[in-house]
Amino acid sequence: MSKWPKYPTIYEINTWVWLSGLSQKSGMPTDLRSVRAADWDAIAKFGFDAVWLMGVWERSPAGIAIANRNVNLLNDFCRTLPDFALQDNVGSPYCVRRYVVDNHLVVPADSQLPGENSPSEASS
Repeated sequence: MSKWPKYPTIYEINTWVWLSGLSQKSGMPTDLRSVRAADWDAIAKFGFDAVWLMGVWERSPAGIAIANRNVNLLNDFCRTLPDFALQDNVGSPYCVRRYVVDNHLVVPADSQLPGENSPSEASS
């Protein structure tokens, strides 16, 4: 393993947006467990020392509710996204409820991901 640089370069990814884009591109739901190696390799080619996955912590429903009552914020959303609906507001990645990975970003370990064999298929 190489020595950590004195001034590392870090590539920050808005995790929620990135996973949504990967899902749209592949036509299949993509979460942190199912990101393809090719997608990680594409990031690695940039040559950064580390990747920061911004916004992985569970977001606060209270923060979302507050944002959804803020008329100025809602107007900004609608100007930027003409088809914006309240359910599109996933909340601020900095309004953390708990320091656990948000359920929207990772399928529980006991769930089957797209392309995985179910236990009955694996034993056949």
